[in-house]
Amino acid sequence: MRKIHKVCVVGAGLMGKQIALNAALHGYLVMLNDSIPEAVGKAETWADEYLKGRVAKGKLTEGGGSCGTSAGGLTPGSRP
Repeated sequence: MRKIHKVCVVGAGLMGKQIALNAALHGYLVMLNDSIPEAVGKAETWADEYLKGRVAKGKLTEGGGSCGTSAGGLTPGSRP
């Protein structure tokens, strides 16, 4: 059986952005796609703010909070 390393999430709405962030926090390389490019940007902004809030509350460490977006796991993508 092959091991999964990459995940593509289609749809950057409420569920999609949370699925993408959760997968990134668990070590997967994630590409988030949406037919509306602005939705991907909003999801990335949401993820950054969410992670900063979790770090501020002591729920994540600084290193754990940075893996979710552009620093590593979550890659924004969009369909033209």
